[in-house]
Amino acid sequence: MKKIVMPLLFLSSLLLADFSRNSNQEVVIDNNSKLMWQDDSDAKTIQKTWDEAKSYCENLSLSGFSNWRLPTLDELKMITDLSKKKLVINDNFTNTASSVYWSSTLNDSNPNLAWNINFFDGKVSYFYKTGSRFIRCTRDKN
Repeated sequence: MKKIVMPLLFLSSLLLADFSRNSNQEVVIDNNSKLMWQDDSDAKTIQKTWDEAKSYCENLSLSGFSNWRLPTLDELKMITDLSKKKLVINDNFTNTASSVYWSSTLNDSNPNLAWNINFFDGKVSYFYKTGSRFIRCTRDKN
């Protein structure tokens, strides 16, 4: 059943996509979910452990806002565009490594593992929180 649900989630997020980029502030706004996404050069260059990534987002000051956080796995899936063959992230994002990004979602069976998504191909997996991954912070727009 999970194999059917996940693609439908990706498909529904693609069909509902309504993103806009503010290049001056280096953010992308999802007008449907009302989330604001970090899209500065740090989003394609900085890699940290999961704990460091959470702290990085909580301490991020970008576009005049300081209430950033590490996104959930479902939130990261919403910015994925599986209709693309490579770099499967919505085209409004200009600062993305073709690699794996942390989510705040822990693996239910092992709290030492956290879920992540690979924007090279859209694959979802989990990894030990002590490893390094890229970071893309988000915040509620309102």
